[in-house]
Amino acid sequence: MQTIKDYAVFLISPEGIITSWNHGAELMKQWKAEEIIGQNYAMLFTPEDQDNGKPQHELNETKERGVFEEEHERMRKDGSFFKAQVTLTTLNDEKGELYGFVKITRDITDRVEAEMKLLKSEQALSKALTVRDEFLAMASHELKTPLTSLKLQCDFLVHKIIKGKSLPIESFTKFSLNTSQLIAKLTRLVDDMLDISRIQFSRLTLKKESVSLCDCISEVLEQLSPVFNLTESALPVLETCQEIYGQFDKLRLEQLFNNILTNAIRYGDGKPITVKVEMINGMALVSIQDQGTGIAKDKIEKIFDRFERASSERAAQGLGLGLFITRQIVEAHAGKIWVESEVGMGSIFYVQLPCFHQIENISDKNQADFVKELQ
Repeated sequence: MQTIKDYAVFLISPEGIITSWNHGAELMKQWKAEEIIGQNYAMLFTPEDQDNGKPQHELNETKERGVFEEEHERMRKDGSFFKAQVTLTTLNDEKGELYGFVKITRDITDRVEAEMKLLKSEQALSKALTVRDEFLAMASHELKTPLTSLKLQCDFLVHKIIKGKSLPIESFTKFSLNTSQLIAKLTRLVDDMLDISRIQFSRLTLKKESVSLCDCISEVLEQLSPVFNLTESALPVLETCQEIYGQFDKLRLEQLFNNILTNAIRYGDGKPITVKVEMINGMALVSIQDQGTGIAKDKIEKIFDRFERASSERAAQGLGLGLFITRQIVEAHAGKIWVESEVGMGSIFYVQLPCFHQIENISDKNQADFVKELQ
């Protein structure tokens, strides 16, 4: 028995006193034979198990059944714990009288940890597959809607051409605008899906250059002006715009402000939207405030997550990726984004970004020279 090193093997008297102790037991449990022989084997259990009477319960079960097996936590001499596979068997003489027990313990900590890692891996894979399936279902639905509308419009136009009929200028203008909007929506959905793929594989790269935040936001507002007109929303007011420059990816910056402003239009109930660009504690702070439906408290922490929307209403179209991608862009610029909101009172989105300098009272030429020096 002393040559067995991978297992702790020892004998116990009917009263629970340890009568032998092999080398494997010394290695696993850290007690020397001279320290442990003669002691009650209950000392090998955790204090909680001792208080619950587990040592005597094991002996009683073994007496009744002849063998006791389980996987449970055991304690070493230094107080540390390990997962153990234990087998306790009765020893009987020729008359069948019990004269002791033999206990075999195997340390299975590595096996249990490996099984837990495998389980977590399987759970992660299952979750990833579920997310993928949900995403594909959502994407196919969202892509199908504008595609169906676009096909109907094209079919209508083809029908008119075949019949040799012309469209009134007003109808043609409306047709062109609708087509343009549908194509823009399709483009945005595809771009969002591509961005998710890039983020998933850490390929969201930035092409930084010196950018004026005011100029960037002004350009986005100009690009969105047709949307404000079509939705009969009030044009946003650039209430405060301190001239601040930073090293940003201009296209990504436009994308994130476009996402937030589009969100403000969608949930703003057509009410005024206010934009501010300020220098606060050495950082650029952009705030975009609407006066719309607002966001419930239990949603605020989730709206920047993948596939989440500020509203569960069907009118809230899209993949639920806009604000998730927005946060990724902000964080890629070493910035921070958060929102303050109250249902029925609107929302304020804050974007904090590192910047170079606040430029005031400088002519356009001097500003250009300053930016050139920064580059």
